Formats: sequence, structure tokens, C-alpha cells
Amino acid sequence: MKAVSHQHHKGFPWEEWGISGSISRGFRGEFRQWQIIPGTREASPVMANQFSIFISRDGGNKHYASVLASGQHEGLGEIVGIFSLSLKELDVFLDLHPRGAFLLVVRRKAGDDGLSSWGWNLSGQHSTYHALFPRAWTIYDGEPDPELKISCRQISPFIPHNYRDSSLPTAVFVYTLVNTGKERAKVSLLFTWANSIGGVSHFSGDHVNEPFLGEDGVSGVLLHHKQVIKP
Repeated sequence: MKAVSHQHHKGFPWEEWGISGSISRGFRGEFRQWQIIPGTREASPVMANQFSIFISRDGGNKHYASVLASGQHEGLGEIVGIFSLSLKELDVFLDLHPRGAFLLVVRRKAGDDGLSSWGWNLSGQHSTYHALFPRAWTIYDGEPDPELKISCRQISPFIPHNYRDSSLPTAVFVYTLVNTGKERAKVSLLFTWANSIGGVSHFSGDHVNEPFLGEDGVSGVLLHHKQVIKP
């Protein structure tokens, strides 16, 4: 199997040790370089895998929303319009749920899987990315809200004298918010992840997602992926 070099644009890998595979997160925020199946590599990002943030200020009269991935990205269709939170827009509108969470409803364009209608609103001019294995961190300083500083810290656990668990493609993400404005901000963080092992495998079908609640109170979602064996 040919070794794959990690240039700067490929970002930070989730584990490079052993044979358990790895996934990289690019410096723009996309998840790419999938090496889950031995002998195979999917370099292209799965653009549905993203962190997104929704911010409300001034009693709900001021809104900000964006996918936390800056700049232009491969894997997206042609952007047919500018993402807007205005209620006057026909294709995109924002409604405020009574509990404070945001519900974003998008009318899909013909021939578009819907991703280009997401809020890709970060230019990257006020964002910085740093990586020093096994850690990486990204600072969004005033994007998308000019009065909110967002930091995302990630670590791919490396356990001394534990080769087996250290080789798993896992990562922990910790977000910290600093409000520099005078108004209180109500913030919701969203994480989306396709049931995929890279490429277009999430479209192959027969995958199952299962919520779970552990005895220690930890909750999450188990993604059961049915691998298609090619002859």
C-alpha cells in the first residue's frame, strides 16, 4: 500500500498509527483523506460532515448562522444564491423554536443535493488554524458574529503503551465561546455526519443509525455502516 503524505491543506489526521485507519480534517474545516479500509483511500471530503453555529441576539432580532468551514470548497454544486436569514427570502427562511433552537428550512434546487444551500458564510479572513499532533485548534475571531470569538480544540487521543486503542480513528472536539459584545447571545452548535466511510459510500443504502444512552449518562448515535463488497 502506498503511503500518503499529508500536505498542509490536508490538515490534521485522526490517528496515523497502526492499521485501524485514519480521517483528516482540513484546515478549512472539511473532513477528508478517508483511509478506513486497508489499501484504499478517499481523498475527497464528505461535505455533509460539518459543524454549524446559530446565534441570536437582541431578543431574537439579530441572527447569525454559518457552517464552520471557511472559503470555497470542492464537493459543492454551483451556489445559486447568497444565503440569507431574511424572512423575505423565498428559498431560505429561519424560524425560532420556542425552546430557543433554530429550525432552518431550505427548498432544494433541481439537481442539487441541498448542500450548496447551507450557510457557507465564513470568508476565513478572521480565522486561524493550528496543528501540532495530536492536537489541533481553530479560532474564529468575529466570524460569523463580529462580537463572538469561537475556538474549536480537537485532540486525537494518544495513549502511552496502548498501541491498539491509540490507533483508532477517534477525536474529541471542545468548543469555547467568548462574547465580547454588550448583548447576551444565545448560541446553538450543530454537528452533522453522514453514515460514510468516504467517497459516496453513504449513498449505497442499508445503513442504520441508532441512538444510545449509556449507564453513565453519555448519549450519542451509533452509525452501522453496511460495506459494499466489490467483486
